[in-house]
Amino acid sequence: MRILSFEKFAFGCVVIILAVFALGYGLFTGEIQFVTCGILLSFLAAVNIYLASRKPSPAGMVDQYADERDRYVAMKSATATLKVLNILFFTAGFVLVCLFGLTKELSFLAAGVTLWAGIAVMAGTLIVMNLYYEKRL
Repeated sequence: MRILSFEKFAFGCVVIILAVFALGYGLFTGEIQFVTCGILLSFLAAVNIYLASRKPSPAGMVDQYADERDRYVAMKSATATLKVLNILFFTAGFVLVCLFGLTKELSFLAAGVTLWAGIAVMAGTLIVMNLYYEKRL
């Protein structure tokens, strides 16, 4: 078997390790949900290892044949989507934290903080990817 996609193969190997741990723990403790999780993870690992030996999909080949305008449109739409999601997450988080202030219901606070954590993760990912591509391009 020839590996054409190292990322899919590596992901499949990591999922195999998780499947072994889940199956082992499930069989050791007798908890059926871990056994089920291990079986599902085994199927996911098999699919990823199979796909690692396949030719690239048409979606992967689009990058080779896309011109500058296509890439520009994709970048603009991704940037606009990121802006809209940031505004929605921040607004929803603010509303949820305000609802917590009014009702003292902890689930509102947890949901609001989770949305703000999503914004923080997106911002951190954006910074890391920006630094990565500034060095590479």
